[in-house]
Amino acid sequence: MDVNLEKLFFDAIMEAIQEEECELNRLFEQNSDFYKTVHHGVWQLYETSFVYAGIKNLLRRKFPQEVCWECPYPSNKNLHADMGLRGVAGEVSDIIEVKLWLEDKADKIKRDIDKLRSEACGKYMMVINFGGFDIAEVTEHVKFLTNTITGIQLVQEKSFLSKTYLKEHAMRSVDVMMFKVN
Repeated sequence: MDVNLEKLFFDAIMEAIQEEECELNRLFEQNSDFYKTVHHGVWQLYETSFVYAGIKNLLRRKFPQEVCWECPYPSNKNLHADMGLRGVAGEVSDIIEVKLWLEDKADKIKRDIDKLRSEACGKYMMVINFGGFDIAEVTEHVKFLTNTITGIQLVQEKSFLSKTYLKEHAMRSVDVMMFKVN
């Protein structure tokens, strides 16, 4: 992807995640008698849900390339990326892995980045982190990943607040980061 497509792609994914947040909050609020002690936002979702919502929004926005999910790696058809983009001739031009960052050391993120490195096409890692109470923490998360994992560069990042439940309802940050893998 060029810089303009990267921005279109990231913005569409972010919009999809934030729309899911709003819809889940609205639905849980409508049914609040039953859901007093659960997360009301995207904290309940898995990677596949984020990918699905993102692909739907890319299609809605008429993203200028074919978008596919569970896209085979060009050099190894046994490996599948969470998302892929195809060029005009149908070739895979970019692959995108999406990871929830749930452990301190980011080992699963590192493993997916190592898988991506073997490919000659465009390679991206989208990381979704359920953070603390301060949106500014995303800066620390980006710093940790770029200092810990060589050969990645931040394309874009954004955070928003999500309604969670940890003994009581609170707003906590969801950090979304997109890295280009060299």
